[in-house]
Amino acid sequence: SWHSGLTGRASTELAAAATHGNAGLLVLATVLCISSFAIRAWRWRILTADVGAATFRSLWVATIMGVAANSLLPARLGEVVRPYVLSRLSPVPFGAGVASVIVERIFDGIVVLAALAVYAASGALPSLKYGEHDLAPDIQRGGVGLLVFVLVALPVLAWFSARPSCPPWLLNFRRGLELLRRPRAFALSFLATVALWSLILVYNWMVLVAFESVIGATISLSGAFLVLLLAMMGLGVGTPGGIGSFHTAVLIALVALVPNIHQSNVQAVAIVLHVLSMYTVLIPAVFHVLAGHV
Repeated sequence: SWHSGLTGRASTELAAAATHGNAGLLVLATVLCISSFAIRAWRWRILTADVGAATFRSLWVATIMGVAANSLLPARLGEVVRPYVLSRLSPVPFGAGVASVIVERIFDGIVVLAALAVYAASGALPSLKYGEHDLAPDIQRGGVGLLVFVLVALPVLAWFSARPSCPPWLLNFRRGLELLRRPRAFALSFLATVALWSLILVYNWMVLVAFESVIGATISLSGAFLVLLLAMMGLGVGTPGGIGSFHTAVLIALVALVPNIHQSNVQAVAIVLHVLSMYTVLIPAVFHVLAGHV
């Protein structure tokens, strides 16, 4: 397959295409990507306010290490690394940290899936060919199912957090859910989630605009959402850093948006998006490790 390796002429074409990116936009996209970790840390501070006085620095470091672990390890293990690191750097118990991460993912799911619902309802979702199969109907059905699931999960978790008693080993986990019964904190966390995904969409769009001459077309913000949506699905496959699956997902999206795009150009854009999304975090992660902050 095209993502199994780049040799000979293919690698030469890739290097040539990559040099046509707008360097200024790529630098700005990188800055915004790193800034998104600050929003994640701020949101996490709201989520954990009831269970421990975690400093912003400890939340930032734990966020960076968790996202870095996700870029290197399979099965999203960084979601476990993150609350573990926070429990070592702050009074927030590991169980409460895990609960807060689950709430985060529910908020993420609601925002992204609601955006998908609006996108699909507008008629903007194109045919997404993978071989002879059109993925678009599957994505719509799957999106509706997942949205229903996360909307049901919220009241279930809120009910659990309000129970008068629970097994001792779940006490810290239940403490991490207390935000669900605080309307102001709930609203702030949700707004932070909207801001986070808006920023993620913008810096992904900037990469696509930076490679406008390579892609051969101007990608709109809604088109960037499609690329981001499929890239996230590729990351969900569970390979370390989404290698292979991420690139295939970007290929499907870009071919749907620009049917005549050259495959080597897709490779160039997919690799830059992948590095930005998954490996930019290694810059602050290495710094914090070398500085002894972990």
